[in-house]
Amino acid sequence: MKIRQLLHKLDLITRLDASTLEVDIQGIADNSIDVEEGFAFVAIAGFESDGHGYHH
Repeated sequence: MKIRQLLHKLDLITRLDASTLEVDIQGIADNSIDVEEGFAFVAIAGFESDGHGYHH
């Protein structure tokens, strides 16, 4: 699925450039340990730590 398609299905507005919107993603992870090549990382606030501190 393209990032553009995912954001559209979630009814989200983005400021990403056109080339980024066309990137294929193979999966989604909310735990940095589970991220694999081609995955999108979704940062959420957790019970013990805030996922926003793990993005690059």
